[in-house]
Amino acid sequence: TKLGNGEVRGIVESVCNEQLSLFFDENPSVARKIVQKAVSASEARKAARKAKELARRKNVLDSTALPGKLADCSEKDPALSELYIVEGDSAGGSAKQGRDRRFQAILPLRGKLINVFKNADLKLLKNEEIKTLITALGVGYGASFDITKLRYHKIVIMTDADVDGAHIRTLLLSFFYKMFPQLIEKGYIYIAQPPLYKVTKGKQHRYIQSQRELDRFLIENVREKVTVEAQGHVFERNKLDILLEMINELQEYILKMSTKGITLSDYYEMKGIGFPCYKCFFTFTENEEVAYANDDLELNSIIENAKQEYLKQLNKNKKEPMLLDTIDDDEVVDIWDIHELSNIAKIEKTLSEYGFKLENFDRESVDPIAVINTGNSRRDVFSLKELFEGVKSVGESGYSLQRYKGLGEMNPEQLWETTMDPEHRVFLKVNMEDAIEAAETFSVLMGDDPRPRREFIQRNALLVKNLDI
Repeated sequence: TKLGNGEVRGIVESVCNEQLSLFFDENPSVARKIVQKAVSASEARKAARKAKELARRKNVLDSTALPGKLADCSEKDPALSELYIVEGDSAGGSAKQGRDRRFQAILPLRGKLINVFKNADLKLLKNEEIKTLITALGVGYGASFDITKLRYHKIVIMTDADVDGAHIRTLLLSFFYKMFPQLIEKGYIYIAQPPLYKVTKGKQHRYIQSQRELDRFLIENVREKVTVEAQGHVFERNKLDILLEMINELQEYILKMSTKGITLSDYYEMKGIGFPCYKCFFTFTENEEVAYANDDLELNSIIENAKQEYLKQLNKNKKEPMLLDTIDDDEVVDIWDIHELSNIAKIEKTLSEYGFKLENFDRESVDPIAVINTGNSRRDVFSLKELFEGVKSVGESGYSLQRYKGLGEMNPEQLWETTMDPEHRVFLKVNMEDAIEAAETFSVLMGDDPRPRREFIQRNALLVKNLDI
């Protein structure tokens, strides 16, 4: 009830304020409850407004009208239909021209999706790219989700093989993981594998998916062009193949090992006492302490001790202490499998049978360790790494190599031939483990806490190849 008389209202308000202030000072718990009730009522009103707006947004997404940027296919059976999600109009244009219109639909996205883990549903459903995606899928969202209305049973993420492409791919995987996990569980999400290289000789060409495949191709191509001499004899063809494959594997193992903070010097030190299976980084310590475990039993002991130590830190000066079973393993320990050490040991043993030492890998000797003979020329090499690169360079002669930085660099015929033709294409099917890993990686790289981001970059920086600046 409102007081209509201004003079009386002023007197009443003054008396009430004075008495309420006195009462609240003497009864702070009652004051807190009243304030909490007011805040709760305000939040309830805001939530009701958001729910109403969200319902309106979902109704828009349930519309049968397809987004204008979608180039749809003529096939109406979802089991036979494919949707390619591509980045930008350039790749979208090539894909639209190169596709089979009968069963392949193309949806170009402009720019990157927003972070699905940092934004509420209401903001996500206002985003144009996300609205376009949901509308194209046709399944609705939230309470109105109906998987039987899915318009395509192959949803293919087709992005460039560069940093931006990997970022967009991770964003899309995070999107499906958070908003449409049912599509991943049903096996409807795929990742296209466009080639990284095109190798041309005359009128013949070949597309190659990875650096490892390119190395193998060039080594195979050199079979009749080169011989290798070492320790006074010429390697037989099959033995040379084994040696070069070993050197290639050794390069990969050493690189992977270096990302885990283990050098060849560490390898030599561990050699006498046995190689551990795991390296543990304690994520709750400031000095980035590490420990090694020789087996699963020792690993479990390290994790248990770390959790106990972490619990002590958390419960300092706490009235209600936390319990041990509330702490997850990954809160305290980052575990790396370091099986590369034992693999390197096997390679070292085989190298010795060939007359080489592990030290010969990248440490140049005073005298040549081998000679590459092409018939027209002889080249002394002083390390195994130089031997591998030298043989590979002979394999490159006569070939033209093109590295693709983006799908837009391919013409429509090339895109069809390499990435979209069911007879030749390579797809990776996404499972929940893949999506969870992508979501966790995205959370590390884009989250609010800088420490895990710094650790991720430090541990993975050495894995970078073909960096485009």
